[in-house]
Order: sequence, then structure tokens, then C-alpha cells
Amino acid sequence: MELIKQIFPYASPEIVSTAVICFLMTLFGLSLGFALLKVQGE
Repeated sequence: MELIKQIFPYASPEIVSTAVICFLMTLFGLSLGFALLKVQGE
């Protein structure tokens, strides 16, 4: 978390944590979608 504060010194912690959560949810959704596509393709 300290590294993020060093990269974005102007961003508030609420905005940074929300952005990280959205990013992780997007990654999770993409991996889940690819897994479903592989299962349906077989």
C-alpha cells in the first residue's frame, strides 16, 4: 500500500482502494469468462 501512495501521492486512500478493488474484480471476471469459454468449447 505504501508503494501505491508513493506512485499516487495526490490520490485519496478511498479512491485508490476502490480502483484496486475494481481492477481485481475485472481480472477475476475475465479469468472466469475465459474458463467458461474453455469449458463450453470442449
